[in-house]
Amino acid sequence: MKVTPPTITSPQGNRNWFKKITLGVLGLGSAAGVTVGYLNLDNRIDGLSSANTQLTQSLNGSEAARTALGEDVGKANATIARLEKDLLDKNTTIQAQSGQITKLESGMAAYGKTLEEARVKLTGLETKGKETSDRVGKLTTNLDTVGIKIGGLEKKVSVSDLQDIYNKALSSTVLIEIEIRHKEIEKDDKGKEVEVEKSHTHSGSGYVIAHINGGKDGGYIGTNWHVLECENVKEEDYKNMEIVLHLPGGKKVKARPHLYKDKSGKEELARNKEHDLVLLKTIEDITGTMPVSFASESPKTGEAVMVVGGPFSSDLGYRFSGSFGIVSGDSTVGYGKGNPTIYTSKEEARVKGAIGTVATARTDAAMNPGNSGGLGFRVRDGKMIFMPTFIYPGEIFHGMGFGVTAPIIRDDVKVWIPYDLNADGSFVEKKAEEKKVAPQPPVERPKPGSKQSRIWDRSQNSLLSQSALRQHNGIVSARRTIGV
Repeated sequence: MKVTPPTITSPQGNRNWFKKITLGVLGLGSAAGVTVGYLNLDNRIDGLSSANTQLTQSLNGSEAARTALGEDVGKANATIARLEKDLLDKNTTIQAQSGQITKLESGMAAYGKTLEEARVKLTGLETKGKETSDRVGKLTTNLDTVGIKIGGLEKKVSVSDLQDIYNKALSSTVLIEIEIRHKEIEKDDKGKEVEVEKSHTHSGSGYVIAHINGGKDGGYIGTNWHVLECENVKEEDYKNMEIVLHLPGGKKVKARPHLYKDKSGKEELARNKEHDLVLLKTIEDITGTMPVSFASESPKTGEAVMVVGGPFSSDLGYRFSGSFGIVSGDSTVGYGKGNPTIYTSKEEARVKGAIGTVATARTDAAMNPGNSGGLGFRVRDGKMIFMPTFIYPGEIFHGMGFGVTAPIIRDDVKVWIPYDLNADGSFVEKKAEEKKVAPQPPVERPKPGSKQSRIWDRSQNSLLSQSALRQHNGIVSARRTIGV
């Protein structure tokens, strides 16, 4: 008979079915032998069941691991795809940049060629530049000089030297402004005589002759007398005339005509009408100025000169100006009742009734109204050689001006101020003379060791310190001890 075994759903079910088969068999054979075989078989089945369970668990773990690994592989594939795409994009960019680099390399090669050509040209330009610089240097040297030609003689003067001379002259120059007030009798609309006050301005130039206390307390200024002179001003009113001095740099100070005492002790104005000279004095600070140095000799024809002052200064806002020329010659100028007159000699001036005469230097340096009383500077040494005084003819510049010479001015100033004249021609304040102390008869001192020594010491050294006094007395006592 065919037996159909039950469906095995689990190892345990298989074991129950196997037990039934075994019991049936037990009825056929020996019970002991079968029992041992069953037990061995049952143990083997238990081992197989355990191994099956472990295998199932391992298969389940492997399946989970395979699933997780599949997910990781999917993620890795996605990352690889993304990286491949980025790499493709970067390759595209690199290829584009590579093209640009190729173009840049071509451009750099062309630029290097151009640069080399430029260097070659620059080398040539440097050579030409040096040649040009040498030429410019020579041209500058030529431009910096002014040639003065007189007959067959020619003298070159540096322009920079002229600037230095002008600046030096400027530091010694002032501009003069005077407002003159006076009263006149006029008739009004009804024909009645009334007193009317009027004013007008005189302007001119001046130069610093000497400082007082280095200029801190003022100084003395020289100018032409005709700059101050006015027919409507009384003689006694000149002493109190108020004058404004414009200094270089814009500073203004007040001044008055200087008064000095003559040999008789009478107070007089420091002026010389024949020399058209007057001395002004200010007591305000003029330390920014420089006193002039007077030339000791008369100007010589042909000497280069510079005239500095303020032509038309009242119309031009009291601005300084300079002009350049030479000494054209000399002339004798005489004073009469009218304007000064030029004479060929002092004898002619005397015969024709001139009241006074003065020797002047004649120059072609531009002189105009307002230059009067200023400076005529000698270019070669910067010394004053004349004071611009007249122009000819009238008030029109015809290349001929006249100035009173420096030696004449210097000798007048010597009388008016108690100053010394230095070797360089400048006036300086006299040093205070030290008072000489009358010699005192010698004091008879007692001999050391006498009883009066200590008394003499105290009486003759009233300001001696006590320590010095004790030291001296100790020496006296020691001398007594040793029998000196």
